[in-house]
This record gives sequence, structure tokens and C-alpha cells, in this order.
Amino acid sequence: MFDHRHYVPILKGREGEYGALQMLQDRNGLTPLLEVPPIPWDYEEERPAKTIDKHLEKVAQKIQRSWGPGRPIFLDLLWISESERMDDGRHPM
Repeated sequence: MFDHRHYVPILKGREGEYGALQMLQDRNGLTPLLEVPPIPWDYEEERPAKTIDKHLEKVAQKIQRSWGPGRPIFLDLLWISESERMDDGRHPM
């Protein structure tokens, strides 16, 4: 657990924010809260541009590259529909 001195930045899951996390010299005393962005929409095909599986795979890769494996992070799936399911039927969380 942490106290009032622990910093929890809320990040929108954009490239610049991943880059900023990656550049941090001292990661102690903070745990980012990352908003997982919505799945991009393909307007020509009138459907999502990729599956939730592919979308979250990219997000996971960006988190690992910028924050590192095994470090705590909060995820907010606000922009992912509650009814969304992975290819194997599991909920994305």
C-alpha cells in the first residue's frame, strides 16, 4: 500500500505518454493509471479496425516497453465495451 506521497499520474495511453514513462529515471514513488484507448474504427468497412485481442496485445507491448515487466500499473478500460470478449470468450480484463 502507499500513502499520500505516492504519485498516481493518469495517462491517456498515447504515444507521448508511453515515451515519457520510458524516459523516467526514478520510478519509485509512482504508479501510473493508464486509460486503455478505444479500438480504432474503420470507417470504410464500418467495423472496428482490429480485434480486441490485437488491440490489447499492442497496449501490453507498449506498457512493457515503457514501464517494464513486473512493475505495478493501474489499467482503466473505460473505452472498452463491457460486452467485449476476447477470441477465447474471456473478458478483456
